[in-house]
Amino acid sequence: MFSRRYLNALTVLLVAVLTLAFQQPVDGQKNNSTTTQPSNKQQSNPPKPTPTPRLEPFWQKVLRITGISVTPSALKGEDDTLTGDIWLAEVGKWQTRRLTYDGGYRSPLVLPSEQAVWALKGETIYDKSLEVGPARERYTIKGIVKLAAIGTEKPAQVLLLREDEAHQTIVELVSVADGKRTVLPYDQASKEDTRILNQLRE
Repeated sequence: MFSRRYLNALTVLLVAVLTLAFQQPVDGQKNNSTTTQPSNKQQSNPPKPTPTPRLEPFWQKVLRITGISVTPSALKGEDDTLTGDIWLAEVGKWQTRRLTYDGGYRSPLVLPSEQAVWALKGETIYDKSLEVGPARERYTIKGIVKLAAIGTEKPAQVLLLREDEAHQTIVELVSVADGKRTVLPYDQASKEDTRILNQLRE
């Protein structure tokens, strides 16, 4: 499980750029801000996911991987429809630091072991260091809607939700290191599977 010192010290604040008064353009003026793109941007498409065998119930596996039952904060729960820039706040010090300036990010997760934030922009996962430097594209996944939780197992993995063409929710794990994806199949008739799935969607 990740260091609680980092989890307690770091909180990502997702601020919708257009909702902040000091960031709103004056009426009649056009926002001329430009997006800074990494000069050596390398976008990659992670391999297609392989289903994992149903040797362990879906709900048990999710609880074990994310540590939800032990550490509820391991599960994201804020509104993932908001988009904006990523801010870092130190709990207890009332100090914030802006990590991005090009906007459009949503569903951020702090990865303490990587000293980085993962966030979505469109269907692409971006990796932003907690230090200096631009956000860089990591993996593009069709239908991705949310980065839901940080895995507690090693190597580091992130649990995500995506939708297929029939708008059915698919739960996957994606490797931080190489983008390898694993589907976690669930039973729609199972009350426990449904409960955990609804938790992940919230």
